Amino acid sequence: LVTGVSTRFRPIFMTTLTTLVGIAPIAFGFAGDEFLLQPLAVVIFFGVLAVSLITLILLPLIISIVEIDLGGLFFKNSKISIAEFFGRIFKMIVRSKKDTKHSI
Repeated sequence: LVTGVSTRFRPIFMTTLTTLVGIAPIAFGFAGDEFLLQPLAVVIFFGVLAVSLITLILLPLIISIVEIDLGGLFFKNSKISIAEFFGRIFKMIVRSKKDTKHSI
């Protein structure tokens, strides 16, 4: 997790920064007569900002909590990996889709 975050942080941050710097003049009204594009630019600006913060901060935090497992809070076997966790979720989703398909 640490190596993944450290290798992907800079590219994600730089892409976000260039996008925000490029869209900021239109979003905040510095571009002149772009009144029709300003609402769209504001939505794009804050959408990119929010998704980038989720990707860079919240998602690694959630993954680390699941990997640490808080002393067996989520699983009885505290040595479960993140791949096994998502594998179990995927199996539950597939199983529930099969059950609902035949019940209709």
